[in-house]
Amino acid sequence: MRRSELKRGGFRRTRGIRQPSLYSRTDDIKERKSFGWVYPLLFCSLIAAAGYVVFLSPYFRVKTVDLSTTEYVSRAELSKAVKDSKGILNNNIITFGFFNFRDRLGEVTGVKSYKIIRQFPNKVKIEIVEKSPIFVWQILDHKYLIDENGYAWAN
Repeated sequence: MRRSELKRGGFRRTRGIRQPSLYSRTDDIKERKSFGWVYPLLFCSLIAAAGYVVFLSPYFRVKTVDLSTTEYVSRAELSKAVKDSKGILNNNIITFGFFNFRDRLGEVTGVKSYKIIRQFPNKVKIEIVEKSPIFVWQILDHKYLIDENGYAWAN
């Protein structure tokens, strides 16, 4: 200790004066934002509006569905499968074919695979690849087409 500190009775700090700190935030006092909720609300409303325009507006609603030409698969059966799979979510050109369409088209006999081609703004084309028959199997008066895997798929 120094002599000056001994004379005064030790080192004392005065209570009213505060030493400046290197990490002090007293210089940068920030005011509270009273409208901090506006930007998240604006963002959510823009997302909701974009969702409506893309998924529910009549502009992107499917108006025509074109099926490719088929030789062995019934056209009426294909159009019935497409019509049955349409709903609120499958009626949109973006979501067409996502919901239960594979199950409906899988029930149609003779369909090997399919490809959905979306033509904006409101047209869908479905290309059907059929099973190719190798020979005809006849039992009494019923005829069945046999594919390359040995499955009977049409009469």
